[in-house]
Parts: sequence; structure tokens; C-alpha cells
Amino acid sequence: MAEVKHGTFGVAGMAKTVEKPKMSEIDLKSLIELGCVKEEIKIGTMVFVMRTLNATEKFDLASVLGDNPDATKMFDLNLHILAQSIETVNGQKLEDLHPNKDTGEPIFLKKQIIAAMQTPVIQKLIEFYTQITERADAQFSVEQIKNS
Repeated sequence: MAEVKHGTFGVAGMAKTVEKPKMSEIDLKSLIELGCVKEEIKIGTMVFVMRTLNATEKFDLASVLGDNPDATKMFDLNLHILAQSIETVNGQKLEDLHPNKDTGEPIFLKKQIIAAMQTPVIQKLIEFYTQITERADAQFSVEQIKNS
């Protein structure tokens, strides 16, 4: 029986339930990646694919830094940023390059690899991360969002 509405007498019958379409996996991925900047940087013969961090990853950085940041914590913060940001090196996942890749968490393995790199390489990667983050932050101004 269809639902019948009347201004004076109210509603009679059963409401017809309409199922809302579920968000497809592709739409969800697009939503999550909206605003993410992912780019390559070549250093020597190595091509690093890096991306900007999402809100949860940025929030987790506060725990790495702690209440009283010092030089050691700042170094660890930079390692953690790079470990989360670097996806691949020459097409391979960074953590898969670790000799003990089957024995640890990917972030831990990535941090060990990055810590073993030369200082100028780490510095170049941090500079590149800063650049892509600035571009990501500049993508959507308040006015652009209002006018969408």
C-alpha cells in the first residue's frame, strides 16, 4: 500500500523506503585523496614518489615531537614525516628495500632506511615535502570553497 498524505488527516499507509546508493570504492578513494599532492623527485639515480600527509598522519606527528622538542626529537620528526610521505623509490615500496622487510612495521623500516641516508639527501627530501605541502595547502582557499 502506498503512503497517502493529507493536509488535515495526516498520513495513511506505509512509507515507501528508498535505498540510498552506496558510495563506490572509487568515489571513497577520490574523497580521501582530494587535495593530496603526489609527485616525484629525482635525486641522483633515484626517483622518489612522495605525497602530502592526511589529517590523521599530521595529528600523529604531535606525539613524535612531544612536549619539549629538542634536536633529537626534531630529527625524529623529520624521519617520521619522510617515512609517511615517501611511497616508492624507483618503483619499489621503500620498506621493501629494507633487508629485514618481513620483521617490522613499515614506518619503522622506512625510518631506519632514511636515517642511514646521507644528510644532503634527507635535507632535499624534507625541502621537497615542504614544497608539495605548501602547494596542497594553497589549492583550496576559503573563497574557492565558498564559490564551489
